[in-house]
Amino acid sequence: MRSGLRSRGSWGSYRMDSTSREPFLRFYEKLEKDRVSAIVAPTSYGKTVFSPFMLKMAREAGLSYGLIHVVPFRALVKEIYERKFASFKGEFSIGYQSMDYLEGGVDKSPFFLRDLVATTLDSYAWNVFGIPVAEFDKIVREASLGHGYVAGMSIFTSTVVFDEAHVFIGSGTERAVFTMARASMAYLSQMNVPFAIETATMPSTKLSTIVEDLKGIKDLRRLPLVYVCRSSDCGRSAQATSYRNILGDSFHPVADKEWYDQKVFKWRTHLIKDDKLVEEATDICRSKPLLVIRNTIPTAVETYKKLKEKCPQATLIHGWVGAKDREEKISLIKHMLEREEAGAIVATQVIEAGIEAEAHAIITDIAPIENLAQRVGRLCRRSTEGLCREDGVDVYIIEDGAFKGVYEERLVVATLEKLGKYLSNSPESIDWRLLEDPVDGGVRRHSFTKIMEEAHADAGVSYGGRIEREALQQALSLDLPSTSMLKILEGTLRKEPSETTLVKLVPGKDEGNFVVVELGRLLGLLEKKPDIAEKCLGNPGKGELVFRVKTSGGGGYTRVNDIRVNVWEVMSPMDLLRRIHDSISEREVSVRDFYIPLEETCYDRETGAFYNAGVR
Repeated sequence: MRSGLRSRGSWGSYRMDSTSREPFLRFYEKLEKDRVSAIVAPTSYGKTVFSPFMLKMAREAGLSYGLIHVVPFRALVKEIYERKFASFKGEFSIGYQSMDYLEGGVDKSPFFLRDLVATTLDSYAWNVFGIPVAEFDKIVREASLGHGYVAGMSIFTSTVVFDEAHVFIGSGTERAVFTMARASMAYLSQMNVPFAIETATMPSTKLSTIVEDLKGIKDLRRLPLVYVCRSSDCGRSAQATSYRNILGDSFHPVADKEWYDQKVFKWRTHLIKDDKLVEEATDICRSKPLLVIRNTIPTAVETYKKLKEKCPQATLIHGWVGAKDREEKISLIKHMLEREEAGAIVATQVIEAGIEAEAHAIITDIAPIENLAQRVGRLCRRSTEGLCREDGVDVYIIEDGAFKGVYEERLVVATLEKLGKYLSNSPESIDWRLLEDPVDGGVRRHSFTKIMEEAHADAGVSYGGRIEREALQQALSLDLPSTSMLKILEGTLRKEPSETTLVKLVPGKDEGNFVVVELGRLLGLLEKKPDIAEKCLGNPGKGELVFRVKTSGGGGYTRVNDIRVNVWEVMSPMDLLRRIHDSISEREVSVRDFYIPLEETCYDRETGAFYNAGVR
């Protein structure tokens, strides 16, 4: 439960780098005045850590009593809850909401009742639409109207922070959830609920989409936005110029010269072919920590197998590694980096925002420019900053790395073209952290934001969803029970991709080492390798999966049954639950949990689910 208004003292009682107070204070002042604001600041600037400070000030001002910090990835919820918010437990009640269970699930807060909550975008979206994730089962089978008002009151008395909001846009598989999020932003404005946007890598084309959504709501001004640069007018930032054109007087540049001057590193960027990866990686990993990021799990596994024979030590981490094994791998990574030991960390995009990996160099598959900036942004933070300033940083981008089906093709092609253009003069032409072109001994260097602006303009990617967003925004203004809202969501989003439906795999009998996967990706793998269903998943029929379902009845009993469920690639979470209930013989029961049993022979603690030798 929320602890009530008990914060005392001033902003100065909190320990925070003095050089970053000014931008954050301006950011909060805009929020308190207009009930909406945004801040754009470099990676590692401390945006996420500001949320507890914002909550304290909002309480003292009577602006809100809680704060809900919304992020796109489950891995990032864990990072924020355990590393950024945990130290404030003496001041606030802390909670989280995602499909994962952290620290035994003690502080899970599905109705957002804690003072300070970190949550995933999908959990937030369902709650704001009055369909609490904790009651999904009962609402889908119409056994309860749900307690949407409880979560709703938590949201209406909180400040909502959208962290890296640009990640929610245009990825295809996330489009349906982002449409809900955009509608909720507009609804929050209508209801006068304060909300804020924090980002390091949002191109102006995506900012424009959000600004257009908010226009015409009451007397809302243009989105007040604080942009952190080195100079007082951000004169060396092409992106700042684009932002200013969109926002006009609502664009507020704030200088932090001291911070910028501390973060001037010599970034050396190289475009390489995939067949050179092992050679380049071997040279680096034998003398210092190296981060390698591949776009797909198969390529990450193959890269790991090659590098573990070449490097003093190597660790593989990706989304299909079990929860317990993932914790062990993260612990090994931290130990390796703290001691600055030589070796390689091989990962997929899971590391973009979820894990602190302060390596001294990176090799990464090509990706949209903002994703590349997030990946490179994991380097040179805190403990390795001095070494990076002294030795410089090497960034290797695999220009023929696989990306189709993962990212928007036009945007990746445009990114690669712009990288080639700017790197033709010198490998030191790009700065991967600063938002404004750095001043560095007369060397002409460009912020990655300049490339980002040009790449997005050339790619011409549309973010769409206007009709659906407006329909959902209208639905939010109606006082409807959860069951009715669910039907509206299904009808409105029927044409939107919904591959974000998550399912659990449990290897053997170890339910604590579960793997959370997207249903669409799992079915895609089975289509490519149909023998996996027979070897690993209980040999279901075509178009089926075997689920182990735990149910409970009125008498308090619990039963476990294996059932076959018809599934399809773009199946929604609602459709999946309905199918599971339709397959249960007893009607008056609640589904407590369900997962897909995975044969022990199809899981390896080193490589994760499916990618061990027994499956190949």
